[in-house]
Amino acid sequence: MKINVLDLKGKNIETIDLNPKKEGSIDNVLRYIRVFFSNQRQGTSSTKTRREVSGGGKKPWKQKGTGRARAGSTRSPLWVGGGVSHGPKPKSWRLSLPKTVKSEAFAVVVKNYANNENLMVVDFSDLKKASTKSAQTFMSEASLNDQKVLLVHQNNEIVSKSFRNLRNTTVIDIKSLNTFDIVSASKVVFDKESLEVLKEKIK
Repeated sequence: MKINVLDLKGKNIETIDLNPKKEGSIDNVLRYIRVFFSNQRQGTSSTKTRREVSGGGKKPWKQKGTGRARAGSTRSPLWVGGGVSHGPKPKSWRLSLPKTVKSEAFAVVVKNYANNENLMVVDFSDLKKASTKSAQTFMSEASLNDQKVLLVHQNNEIVSKSFRNLRNTTVIDIKSLNTFDIVSASKVVFDKESLEVLKEKIK
């Protein structure tokens, strides 16, 4: 699998091989996304039962002779301000996946993006200081202005500061990169220094 390496002017300067050795299916990706979203849930929703609502210790009116329905407490779920029947309580929504499924899902997504030319590598060695103007020029030359871009770098503060204020651009360190980050973007750009880490992740 060939990946183009671009310079800051958006021109191809070389091609590199990126061959994921892990095999996986789209099912692993779907499983990963389901678990990811489930783990984002806080699980803090809570309602009060009739036992927890204040008041209601006295019977509102006598049992017979009023013409009204029987009532034993104002804490009944039938009353406004009463308790809630079968309402939500704090719980953990956390799920887990085997490490092999996670790594296979990552490799499948990287391979898919590369095959569809939605993954590219950029040599930022000519970027000597943080410059949003230079970053914007690169985005224009590489036709990325109207794309939702994920820029992945390896501990490169200059690249991070240059691109972090651009519209529709997310900047992340390769160590924090996960499958959901990639599928959330339409284009993924890696700096050249992060390639070795990427190869280890898909090996």
